Amino acid sequence: MATATEMTDLDGVYEDGRWRSITRRYAIEGATGASGTSRLSEMRSATGVPAYGSTVSIDGDTLFARVIRPRLTQSDMGYVDVTFQGLDESSGVTGGSSPQISISGGLKMAERSFDKDDNPIEVSYTWPTGSTEVYPDGTPKAGTTETQGGVLSVPVPSLIANAEIVVVTSAPGTFAEKYAGKVNSATWQSKPARTWLCSLGDSRQIATSPETHVFPVSFEYEPRTWDHDHILRFINPSTGQPVEGATSGDGWAQQTMLDEVDFNDDF
Repeated sequence: MATATEMTDLDGVYEDGRWRSITRRYAIEGATGASGTSRLSEMRSATGVPAYGSTVSIDGDTLFARVIRPRLTQSDMGYVDVTFQGLDESSGVTGGSSPQISISGGLKMAERSFDKDDNPIEVSYTWPTGSTEVYPDGTPKAGTTETQGGVLSVPVPSLIANAEIVVVTSAPGTFAEKYAGKVNSATWQSKPARTWLCSLGDSRQIATSPETHVFPVSFEYEPRTWDHDHILRFINPSTGQPVEGATSGDGWAQQTMLDEVDFNDDF
């Protein structure tokens, strides 16, 4: 059975403050295959030779086995060169122990039922004395003032934080479930709790030993918290409209609908 008997570091690339790649040579003995090709294959998977996709950590930088080159020097002996590469060289993802977060800003359209000072949006109308309109119960509207609530679509500032995170896990769904559709429970990116909402894109597996996945992640910022417009209003059954003079706890109530998690755990 082919076995690695010795390991030697051949060369490496250190750039921009981290290891980009390193090549290690493993001396092999005991190849017994019937042909050169079979002995090369045996050497590639010899005991002690890192498997494709396995990782090493050098000065805190994680590198992945991406190129494996077996070479025979005698009928049963030879060596295997394994090149470990950083994440950006091997998978298009920026390496490092912490995900790199980019922030973009702009405007989006959003529906608002409160004004900038958190007052319910309302409009009133006083029916003229000669009006023949009546309420559903038959009461004349003439001379009365009717107030209605409403919802307006307005442009609001939008911040989006994007990141790609590398996670060593055999259960990628568990990691996705931890964050998808959740808001931040604590201050994150210098913003208060419940102001960031997380969504995840399609993950991809980049290594097998240990099993490693890359998750694209987006966070959308809502300065007034993601609970702000989750409002339940009391409707006057006679008019079909929200009651007049409603206040928090007496006519309308803000609801907390979204689960939360501490984004600082992984980001």
